[in-house]
Amino acid sequence: MTLNRFCIAALSVWLTCCAPCFGQNASHVLLIPFATTTSADNDVLMGQTGGTPATIAGELRLPRSQDPAFPAVILIPSSDGGNLAVERWANALNKQGIATFTVDSFSGRRFNAGKSQVDPPTQRLFQIPDAYRALDLLAKHPRIDASRIALMGFGTGGVVALYGRLERFRKAFSTGSARIALFIGLYTPCNISLVDETEPSQASVRLFHGSSDDWFPVSVCRDYVAKLSNANIDIVLREYPNAYNSFDNPDLKHQVFLSQFATARGCRLEERARGDFVNRDTGKAFEPKDACVTRGVTFGYDREAAAIARSDVTAALAKIFDLTPQKDD
Repeated sequence: MTLNRFCIAALSVWLTCCAPCFGQNASHVLLIPFATTTSADNDVLMGQTGGTPATIAGELRLPRSQDPAFPAVILIPSSDGGNLAVERWANALNKQGIATFTVDSFSGRRFNAGKSQVDPPTQRLFQIPDAYRALDLLAKHPRIDASRIALMGFGTGGVVALYGRLERFRKAFSTGSARIALFIGLYTPCNISLVDETEPSQASVRLFHGSSDDWFPVSVCRDYVAKLSNANIDIVLREYPNAYNSFDNPDLKHQVFLSQFATARGCRLEERARGDFVNRDTGKAFEPKDACVTRGVTFGYDREAAAIARSDVTAALAKIFDLTPQKDD
């Protein structure tokens, strides 16, 4: 662990010193380690902060600008731990004058991000404390405007965007006064129900989803958004026709159907009392053998949907951060 922290610190210094060598339009890049905890789902739901101590890292990219302080977006990658899509988002946001902080919740814990895809999305709840530790870190950074910080989650990382917005989690896991101005989710699982999800909230949520997504079906998100909208939560869902999961990932040059990919898309997971989480169909804790688990998922890059999504997301951020929207390249 000591050696790992030394290497992270050394790399951070190297990136800070050498960023100008990458060209006039390159971002300043720093790799920043920070302390967090690893907690079980029930502990996160209960707001307990005494999990196992862990050190993870985030990649901070500051736009090459003379602005004294930038708005920022915390990026939470999907279960693959990060891909070219997240890199592109960071570049696009930097061009808009927005700093990005990509959180790696897995390497520091020596987790395999995609080890068990059949695990329900709730098994990403440990990333909610990570997100609020990242918020606290950014809020203290001299080049970040603490009043203009958003969060963007991809796939299972979208669990943080959709559910981490709840005030109970901010109160439990943030140590400062900063708030996340906007929560953004791309191809987010919406099949979790929490006991206080319709309580009044200052947080706004924007979801962007492919209509053909067969890992996290958009129909479930439609129902969830309708429920929250009826409770006067500021949440909006934007759909992209015929787009599949990971529609913004150019690593996926061709559409891929994985017939043996196990998914909990048919499962509805419900918190019946604070911290008491069950499969709604069985009334018991979720298990991979539950009847709601099915197989077969499609992934694919959609150039048109990706371009429109970048325009939609940057427009949403420009509005809340009071910026001039930038045209996508």
